[in-house]
Amino acid sequence: MIPGCATQVKKKPIAKRITISAKSSQKAPIIQEAPVITVWVHGTRLLPKGVLPTFFFSKPGLHHYQEIAPKYYQRKIAQTLIDADPVLFPSEEFYLFGWSGKLSFSERKEAAQAFYNDLKLVRKAYKKRYGIEPRIRMLAHSHGGNVILLLEEVKDADDTNFVIDEVILLAVPVQVQTM
Repeated sequence: MIPGCATQVKKKPIAKRITISAKSSQKAPIIQEAPVITVWVHGTRLLPKGVLPTFFFSKPGLHHYQEIAPKYYQRKIAQTLIDADPVLFPSEEFYLFGWSGKLSFSERKEAAQAFYNDLKLVRKAYKKRYGIEPRIRMLAHSHGGNVILLLEEVKDADDTNFVIDEVILLAVPVQVQTM
């Protein structure tokens, strides 16, 4: 983040998914707000493997950020966001998605499919734990944004509950395939 670019932005509320359940021993229904999970998706890697290994390392797949060693840059990005705004980015719900980062449409599409499959598992776990689908916020840089945009193309046609509530894209190349 560049300090000179920081501005105060009035946040618009996003639609909230809630579950209402009534227990026979209670008069008023219980309203449970869906947890919000945040996922950071890195961008393209143009340098050869092994160059700046702590900067470009990312464990393949979707992982809670604490599964990545603190020395790695992707983990530092997550920690910076969590430290800057722990209410918006609670550490318990922060994930990183790692993919090859190769400059290739087919690699990005393959990454989107793996990402979607991993998200299905996380959503299932949250649904079991909370009784409701989680809200999903995604942040991405560079072609990581195109990985996110390809999720619509690779998702199961019958998965009508799959919703991304918020997407923040940083320096994402505009492409016809993800328009």
